[in-house]
Amino acid sequence: MKITVPVALREHALLDFISDFMHAYPRIKIDLLISNEFIDLVAQNIDMGIRFGDLADSTLVAKKLGMTVRYLGATPGYLSERQIPVTPEDLKLHQCVLMNGKNGEAQWHLGKRAQENLAARLRLRIEPRLQLGELLYPSRGHAIGLLPFNYCDDLIDTGELVRILLEWTSPKTPAHALYATRKFIPAKLRVFLDALQEWNSPFCLPK
Repeated sequence: MKITVPVALREHALLDFISDFMHAYPRIKIDLLISNEFIDLVAQNIDMGIRFGDLADSTLVAKKLGMTVRYLGATPGYLSERQIPVTPEDLKLHQCVLMNGKNGEAQWHLGKRAQENLAARLRLRIEPRLQLGELLYPSRGHAIGLLPFNYCDDLIDTGELVRILLEWTSPKTPAHALYATRKFIPAKLRVFLDALQEWNSPFCLPK
């Protein structure tokens, strides 16, 4: 069974989940492809993909797994040498790491608890092509990052990261399991989907 997931899910939690699943169902073999590229599941003969974000119209079937959100964070060392942002506009004075920036600029869409929304237009110091870089550079003190909540929480607990602009986050983003439209779902895929939906994933907010 071929499965594709984004780079954000390359961590041990998902690998442990797949390992446990393969022990429980030793006759089911899993070929895991980790990539942020948009892959045509049908053309590539892939059984299932996990995607974050709103979905475009598609012939694929989508099973919602949960929601995720991102926080703004930086290291204590980075913040000790600069003025800590008080408003989203203050981010323009800082180095920020974003994905897919163009011409040295990109946007973070931030929402406030009071339902106020804005698009913060920022300059870039680094434009990583892989999400690994998006996580690495803020955690090494180079910039402010808009980071997945689970990654942020772990580093905050150890004191390696400080969350800033506490009332501002990314919009909540859905995570889906996608598979091709079929009249009958193969038994191995159905079993995996059931296990995935029952899994208490650290990548999604508590239900």
